[in-house]
Amino acid sequence: MTEMRTLKADFPISKSLADSIVVADIGEGLFCYKWEDKLGEEYNPEGRSPSEAVLIVKLEATNNIWKYYFVNPCNQFKKADTCAI
Repeated sequence: MTEMRTLKADFPISKSLADSIVVADIGEGLFCYKWEDKLGEEYNPEGRSPSEAVLIVKLEATNNIWKYYFVNPCNQFKKADTCAI
């Protein structure tokens, strides 16, 4: 089951500020493999499905809405021996 979080900002924000807000909210331990916004911009270099996400963070600002998709790198990339628990 995918956890979903919604963050709201009642002011316009830039993409870099949106990134910082989301990272501060989730902390460390997850890997963002995809993001998209309401303007049609998208980052998904591996072409991975949104259904792979263990966490989706939606950030709503007055100028845009971003969705960030996260996976657990320990499970997805078989690096459990190097991941902190």
